[in-house]
Amino acid sequence: MKDSLRLIKIQCVFYGLLPCHFSVFTNKKYANEDIALPEAILGHVKKVCGHQNIYVTDRDLQPTRTMNSFQKDAIGFILRAKEN
Repeated sequence: MKDSLRLIKIQCVFYGLLPCHFSVFTNKKYANEDIALPEAILGHVKKVCGHQNIYVTDRDLQPTRTMNSFQKDAIGFILRAKEN
């Protein structure tokens, strides 16, 4: 039975109240938000030429390498920080 289970994760980027970019992930590694969320944001950044967006997430991203990568690529972001 376990072999028949599949993962489908859909990430949606909103511009104001309207959705503007969707990412669909089917690989098990994308069950982790630390992997799926940055890829969804980067997918939208690549789609929008000369973007000046600020990405706000309601999920915290653990790896500081993700935040460093966003800063290096001039991607504005607001994240919830972990208390520890």
